[in-house]
Amino acid sequence: MKTRHYRMSGFVLLCLIIVYASCSNVQHYEKKMVEKDRTIGEMQHLLDMRTASISEGRSLLDRTKRQYEWLRMLNADTKWDKVVVRRFVGDAEARTITDPVFLANIGALLHLKSVGETDFPSGYQSDVGTYVYELQKQGEVYSVQVVHRGVIQAAANELYFEVDGSVHQLGVAFMPKPAFLKHDGLVSKMASSGAVKRGESYVQFAPFRVHSRVAPLAEGELLKNAPDQAGERLEIFTFYYYGQQLLMEVYADYAHLTGDGSEEWIGLQDAGTTLLGEAG
Repeated sequence: MKTRHYRMSGFVLLCLIIVYASCSNVQHYEKKMVEKDRTIGEMQHLLDMRTASISEGRSLLDRTKRQYEWLRMLNADTKWDKVVVRRFVGDAEARTITDPVFLANIGALLHLKSVGETDFPSGYQSDVGTYVYELQKQGEVYSVQVVHRGVIQAAANELYFEVDGSVHQLGVAFMPKPAFLKHDGLVSKMASSGAVKRGESYVQFAPFRVHSRVAPLAEGELLKNAPDQAGERLEIFTFYYYGQQLLMEVYADYAHLTGDGSEEWIGLQDAGTTLLGEAG
């Protein structure tokens, strides 16, 4: 009888343990679901705020464009007749851009995304050079000032517009180099350029695109002399480095670099494939 009693007690105890464990699991699951619902709610709230902010920004941009009609020309489709680049108003070293390949691509840099006011009491604190671009179209001249990465000031002093993050690169391409900057060698200068033009096809401004165009040269060999038979030239790239033009001619297994009074031949296997591809 005692054995049967112990068995019954053990069975009851086991049932109680199972029930307790099940209740604990249910409570744990319910707690997790509550936390998950709270997280989803917070994420939805942030998304709603972001959506409202974007909507408000677009609405403000539309109203600003109605007030200053010429701002509608700041879009990727506009091809300017001429662009003058300065470091500041009245800059004696201003450069005028008339190259049709550049003029066909500058519009994308100035495409307006949003409008707002500066968060800084004394204006934007920029880590890139500030530049003034005078945009000419059908006899009219419009001026914008680059004040930060991807930010320009236009139309009114208190209005700032978000544009392409590489908008300052036009100034890097054509304005004189600041005295504190130093780049040794043609490859280094090309990698630090403000723009690179492929033949007469197109120009790219994004630092990533400029860097990636010469990055494969690090795997090549600097030659003491020009090769006897370089073969047919496959392509030529022009790098715009603070007012200078540096050239990279691409051959099947070589790259010929010239500019700034220097010349280099670099041996690179399959250069005609490596240097002509576009980075992903």
